Amino acid sequence: MLNAVVSPNIIMHIEPDNGRILCVSVTDQILSDNLAHEGNICPASVKTLKNMLLSAEKLSRWLQAEGYCGVVGFDFGEYFNPETGEFKHFLAEVNPRINSSAYPKFLMEHLNREQEQKDRPCIDVFYSTNIKTKASSFNELSKLYGHLFFKPETGKGLVPFNIGCLERGKFTLAVFGKSRNEVIKMYENFKALLAKE
Repeated sequence: MLNAVVSPNIIMHIEPDNGRILCVSVTDQILSDNLAHEGNICPASVKTLKNMLLSAEKLSRWLQAEGYCGVVGFDFGEYFNPETGEFKHFLAEVNPRINSSAYPKFLMEHLNREQEQKDRPCIDVFYSTNIKTKASSFNELSKLYGHLFFKPETGKGLVPFNIGCLERGKFTLAVFGKSRNEVIKMYENFKALLAKE
């Protein structure tokens, strides 16, 4: 078994008409101790990104030759090789579909276009994860935690999305900010509030 340091997800887009292959997103996956996916953080902290991108492009070219076009996600693992003293990577999974890291990335880009147009602070980092709550509607969620929601004036805050499951006490959360430490701290503060529900 390889001791993975980080598990990045790379989303590529294979264009149907001109054959171009573009990198759409690179995030670190947030995994539980038993390797269940719990969310994503962007930008990724991966050290072997250049080689991972080459691997993702090579795999995408193979898929393209097989007739595939559209979005494809590659989950990689990065590990430290003690024998060579280098970081290496391996492919863990291929998902020919939109995955959960695409939505907060798109949302960040969408909000940043508006932020730039209005000369407001840009978002540099996001943290996304699935949340359990006792709130059963967006109105209830907004009343309880609206003061923590994204504020364009600061470029920081929480954005609940994928709220269709709120009636079952679940939703997906994107936390936007300027640094990894900042978004993780905002998330941990929010989790502490949830624990008091």
